[in-house]
Amino acid sequence: MQPLLVAGSPGSPYTRKLVAALRFKRVPYRLVLVNPDRPRLPQPKVRLLPTVYFDDGQGGVEPAVDTTPILRRLEREWPGRPVTPADPVVAFIDALVEDFADEWLTKAMFHYRWARGEDIRKAARVLPNWFDAPLDDATLATAGDSFTARQIDRLSYVGSNDVTAATIERSFERLTGWLVKTPLVHQSPSLATASMKSSVARTELLAFWKKMEPYASPSREES
Repeated sequence: MQPLLVAGSPGSPYTRKLVAALRFKRVPYRLVLVNPDRPRLPQPKVRLLPTVYFDDGQGGVEPAVDTTPILRRLEREWPGRPVTPADPVVAFIDALVEDFADEWLTKAMFHYRWARGEDIRKAARVLPNWFDAPLDDATLATAGDSFTARQIDRLSYVGSNDVTAATIERSFERLTGWLVKTPLVHQSPSLATASMKSSVARTELLAFWKKMEPYASPSREES
């Protein structure tokens, strides 16, 4: 069986969510970085991360985006080691938690990356290196400035501003304080746990983790 081709970026929580599920399900896959590889591949109707290229049955590949329907399809095609709870009630709750992580926690991720100087400087140094080959210092500085300006301009679109900042941070602190003490809804890995862990791990903030260190699990950073 040919490995499933996935185009994505380590900085994308949705890429990490998909890869976590693939690894648990033991689905063979090959991850390629977006910039050098995706232009040579068939383009999806909407350019989102990650893009999965399924066999189209005619010797080619068919691009698909949006991790939730992608993973529902993988559950049908690779039923072993399911990431959907068998109990329909638990499965419904799991789907709600997955949607919360996908839609709300990305606000926290974006806010903590781009709302404070210390975190902005870290994101500007790290994230541009995750789309292509590592950059030299001069190129990274230029790319980091451009990437930072573009991302900060997008803060308003994800709902992070001076009015909402306190709500986003209190919500995230309550969640992470609960997560270090309480398991999620299912005993084994599920779509909810994959989505939650990926979104939390990709906040990459400095100031928040310094404050949370006394409470955080030693394994909070995924290798």
